Parts: sequence; C-alpha cells; structure tokens
Amino acid sequence: MLANFVLMAVLTLAPPAAGQVAASPEDVASARRQADLIISEGEAEGLFENVTRDNLPRLRHVQSGMTCVFNPVATRNIVRIFPVSATAPGRGDDVGCNTSFDGAEVTTYATRKTPMPSVDEDMRSTIDSLMQASPNAEALDGEFQIATAEGQEKPAFVAVRYQRSSGQDVASFALISHVGDWSFKLRATGPASDAQSIARTSSLMFSQSIPED
Repeated sequence: MLANFVLMAVLTLAPPAAGQVAASPEDVASARRQADLIISEGEAEGLFENVTRDNLPRLRHVQSGMTCVFNPVATRNIVRIFPVSATAPGRGDDVGCNTSFDGAEVTTYATRKTPMPSVDEDMRSTIDSLMQASPNAEALDGEFQIATAEGQEKPAFVAVRYQRSSGQDVASFALISHVGDWSFKLRATGPASDAQSIARTSSLMFSQSIPED
C-alpha cells in the first residue's frame, strides 16, 4: 500500500542559485561536446537538443521539455527512446536519461499518458514495480531534504530500503510530477549509508529537469 511507504518527513529547500561558481569556457565547451556525444550514441538527433550552459552536460527533450542533467565524470551517461509498446517496436514518445554520482544510479523519465492518472496512482504503480523487483523493500524512515525550484509544486516522493543479492544495503528514491499530459519521474538508487546526500542531489537534479507548466 502506498501509505505504508510514505512515512518520512520531507523538508523542502530551494536549489542553489545557478552560476554561483562560474565554469570556464573550456569546461563549458567540453560539457557541450559530451552532450552532443550522448545524443549521437543514443541515436536521439531531433528528439533531444543540447542546452548545456555550464560544466554539466544538459539535454532537453523537445516534445516534453524535460531537461536531463548529466554528471560529466560518470561512466554511463545515456538517453533511451522507448518503443511504442512491447508489440510495436517503433520508437515512441517516452524517453529516459541515465547518469550516476557517488555510487548512485539516477534515471529521469518523461512519459506521455492518456488519460493521465493522478500523481498518487502514478506513484502507486511505481511502488508496485519496485516491490516486484525487490520484494524485501521496506520504508526508509527519516527527514529528507527535497529541492524544489521557486514556484514549483512539491513532487510526490517515496524512499525505500532493501538488500541486494550481493548483501549491499541500498536506498532507492522516486519523485514524480505531472505537467500537462506528461508524467516526469526520477529514480535514484545507491548505498543506504549515503541516503541523505542521494536524496538532496537527485531532487536538485529533478527540480532542474521539470519544464514550466
């Protein structure tokens, strides 16, 4: 049940002002080259545009307006275009972006949904999928700082903890927001010992990903 998982207190905070530390022209150029490479390797020309403005590669999904932020030193920065359906292999509208930081894997998704479910229904479906993949998952209690940009609604948020087959304890977070007929979701999973920093950083990334309503 959804209520069994949303047990933590969520603290909101404004993201730091952009441009507090100016990137050098060389850093910006390097990040732009990396963003171009991500588009090329993902065969996503025309679907994503390079909107890099600092030392972080940034791509905007043209249809949804979602901006993907990548860690320039991550070993796996990719974009994915999902098929229309399991039986229709052609490329559909839905996309995802994957990056990592400090041992945590982060994926942001833009999914067009018609009809659009409620945010609670969307989160319930996410939790069901997580429980199918990790039946030993349980609520991760605590106060987590969730970044939201000025004027942004607070996203739906859930935090769980489970043990991988390797024995590693991990924390996994999901954030969901709806804008128009698009559902935006972020999933972040990493060491449970770093849960607070993963929540802060991934929510900051999510706040920068959501287009204006």
